[in-house]
Amino acid sequence: MKEAMLQVQLLVPSINADATFTANMKRDEELELELKSEIKVMSATSEQKIAMKYGNVTFKGPFFQTMT
Repeated sequence: MKEAMLQVQLLVPSINADATFTANMKRDEELELELKSEIKVMSATSEQKIAMKYGNVTFKGPFFQTMT
């Protein structure tokens, strides 16, 4: 397997909530993993994203987050 994706969504209409979680994995010479989440509750939105690469001896992992 070279690439894989998993996505889960949760909807709660009674409180107007929507949450989506996504995981992507890619394997070549390096292993890449990206995790994303987006959560909406009423008028508030929160997004997080982290991407990691692992290859040979290096590990990189920037993190991104926004909230409105």
